[in-house]
Amino acid sequence: MIYSFALILILLAQLIFSCSIDNNTKEIKLDSEKWLLQKITQGKISENIIDKPGNYSLKFDKINFKMLSDCNKCSGKYTTASKFIKFEEINCSKKMCGKDSFDYLFRKNIEIASSFKIVDQVLILES
Repeated sequence: MIYSFALILILLAQLIFSCSIDNNTKEIKLDSEKWLLQKITQGKISENIIDKPGNYSLKFDKINFKMLSDCNKCSGKYTTASKFIKFEEINCSKKMCGKDSFDYLFRKNIEIASSFKIVDQVLILES
């Protein structure tokens, strides 16, 4: 299991979120909306499409974030500088969400996310 996790850290990981905005001319910022997870991509061949995006979300304020990760809730602090992001002091409940859950994968990718961009109302977090 340790070998698999190390491989995940080496591969490019992307978390793809989306939000809906009524006014397309509005500038979208991290703390503008609640971001719903759409997919998790690792490398060029491994992609997990999220069939229940409402179960996985991120909500930012100026320095804190709240996260829904299937049956678990998380919170913590984040910092940004230019295109870089760092999640810190992450605290999560520890419920078992089931074998089909993306809870573990989502939380681990949040922990290693290092950059972000917003393109066409889509937030992309990368490590």
